[in-house]
Order: sequence, then structure tokens, then C-alpha cells
Amino acid sequence: MSDLAKMRELSNSVCIVGVDESDEIGTLPGKSQLSLHVEAITNAVRDAGLKVSDVDGIFTASIRRRRSARRSA
Repeated sequence: MSDLAKMRELSNSVCIVGVDESDEIGTLPGKSQLSLHVEAITNAVRDAGLKVSDVDGIFTASIRRRRSARRSA
């Protein structure tokens, strides 16, 4: 099966139906990155009018910033 045929087969079988973010934004020392992702996912599912049990899969991403190794004297 060609790539084009595979894409046609998947056409209209996947869609994004909700989007949101975590309840709080910024530096949150009391919350892990994972808990922020879970909040965002829960909010996106609610935005879509669905239940978490309706969802087959998710995608989430983040940017991890490195702290500078240099210290000021």
C-alpha cells in the first residue's frame, strides 16, 4: 500500500476536539510537570464535552529549561 493510500485510509479517522492548559501558569514549586499536564488534559477533555474514559490517547509536550551552571560571586 502506498503512503498516499495509507493517508487516505486514515482521513477523517482522527481529530483534535479539545484544547486547554493547566489551572495555573508560571513557576509552581508545589506542582510537578506531570500534574500540570494532567490538569491540562482534564481541562481539554472537559472543553471537548467528553469524559476521560472517551479518550483513546493523548499528546502533550513541554519545554524544559536548564538552570545556568554559573553562579554569581
